[in-house]
Amino acid sequence: MTTIFIWNFVVDLVLGQILDWLYGQIVGFLGAFFEMMGNMGAELFSMDWVQAIVLFFSYFAWSLYGIGLVVSVCEFGIEYQTGRARPRPPIWTRGPNRTRRRICFLTRLSRSLPNR
Repeated sequence: MTTIFIWNFVVDLVLGQILDWLYGQIVGFLGAFFEMMGNMGAELFSMDWVQAIVLFFSYFAWSLYGIGLVVSVCEFGIEYQTGRARPRPPIWTRGPNRTRRRICFLTRLSRSLPNR
């Protein structure tokens, strides 16, 4: 019985050191890998041609937003002149009222249920 205890102690000590070394190697590799990946991204966006492309698409996105806003205002104006437009309050003012109605409904529903 004593020899098994000694072998368990030795095997535990050796396997523990091997697993610690393996864990250190894996963590070191992942750390170096993600550091290199992070540096590659930083170097990519410091290039002049990449900055020009990003700036182009940024201006393109803002121009599409502006055009869409102008078109929607013009379309609403045309619909309003013909009498078919129905202006509604903004979505952020309708949300709490909807939530309040649901709470009132659930409260009334719970009062109408029989007591157990």
